[in-house]
Amino acid sequence: MKETNSNVALSDRAFVKIDVFLDTLRDNYVYPNSVTSNKIEAGLGLSGSEIRDIVRVLRRQGVLVVSDSKGYSYTDDERVMREVCLPHLKARRNSIDITIREVESAMWEHKQKKERVDSNQYELLK
Repeated sequence: MKETNSNVALSDRAFVKIDVFLDTLRDNYVYPNSVTSNKIEAGLGLSGSEIRDIVRVLRRQGVLVVSDSKGYSYTDDERVMREVCLPHLKARRNSIDITIREVESAMWEHKQKKERVDSNQYELLK
């Protein structure tokens, strides 16, 4: 794993492919022309999580990598990021927040149920 100046750890494989990824986007996939993660994964021999890590590093370095429901692309237009990419990222964040709340609720309910079972077993042992 390589630690980047963007506080993202990249696998060695992803680290050596970051420039190829960016060049591929800039040369072939300028918004609105997108490429799917699966196609990039196959082309670069990386996993989906490695592609997402590369995108995270580039964005934190100020590179305008667009993602939407169609895939990834490059832009030099802030408006595209504001109108296309940011709503997509915010929707994903909101979905994750909902999942976190549901997991926390399920954990609380599980704990309550376990405490009731433990209490009932204690009563049986009296």
